[in-house]
Amino acid sequence: MCPLAKPGQPIPTIHHHQSQITKFSNNLARKERKKETEKEMAMVSLMKLMDRVLIVFSIAFGVAAPFDAGLLFLTPNLDPNNNLLVHHLKPLYEFKYGDYLVTNKPAFFVALVWLEVVFLWPLQLLNLYGILSPHASWLPLTFLLFGASYCTTMYAVLAEVMSHTVSDTLIMFYLLFIGCGVLSILRGLLTYYSSAAGKTTKINTRHESSGSGKKRA
Repeated sequence: MCPLAKPGQPIPTIHHHQSQITKFSNNLARKERKKETEKEMAMVSLMKLMDRVLIVFSIAFGVAAPFDAGLLFLTPNLDPNNNLLVHHLKPLYEFKYGDYLVTNKPAFFVALVWLEVVFLWPLQLLNLYGILSPHASWLPLTFLLFGASYCTTMYAVLAEVMSHTVSDTLIMFYLLFIGCGVLSILRGLLTYYSSAAGKTTKINTRHESSGSGKKRA
């Protein structure tokens, strides 16, 4: 007599043990899939919150980048007596925030502004379109490219302005810009992670379905 069987009970067979193991494995797989689903839902909620912030930043950047370029490159060719931008706004901005880079125009700052207009501005417009579009598989790549480049650019400018006497408001602006760049990087990484997690969940579901089909057969 089998030592695991009690008197009056049928002796468990190999198929019985296999079915118990299969049942336990399926329950474990369901729990794991439930955890993955909860993680995906939390990640989707986080990404939606990040998208709202990035939409506002994208619109602001889309307007500010051409304005910065015009402030830097076009104002020398304009008549200061008949132009509001040159005669009033630009001196007021320089006096209020102490942004000497706009006045002195060092070579590295001019190069960064060109980079912002030629490379970062189109990328951010693509990011804005990708957020609003339901099918944009390239969105994580553009977010990573923009975030890495923008953080590098803003950090270089911040390091320069902090070596001089500038207003705290200007420093806070640059820190805010760097934060938006970091947020863009995180948005791109989260999209890659959520895509990989979704594929893993689908694979586990297929395995469980195939196991159930074999059991019925």
